[in-house]
Amino acid sequence: MIVVSKRFQVRKEDLQKVGKNALIFFAPLAVIYLSFVATEIEKDGFTWEDFRPNLVVLGAMILYVINVLLDFFRKWASETRYTDYGKENK
Repeated sequence: MIVVSKRFQVRKEDLQKVGKNALIFFAPLAVIYLSFVATEIEKDGFTWEDFRPNLVVLGAMILYVINVLLDFFRKWASETRYTDYGKENK
């Protein structure tokens, strides 16, 4: 079975790919945030202020959102053919 995602249209398969990529892109952000929290807790013990992200973590969060949006718009603007074996770019 071949499903064609036309240009400037979003199909269910495109959204599934964007969702899968968003989870993959989230892994480095989670590592950055958790390592930040771990280093903050080691400095002066546990306080609720330790969970407030610093500028590096905020920058990583902004880059994550930009990356997911770019991935969505790239899928929206391209024509892709999905087959049972994967995808074919046209």
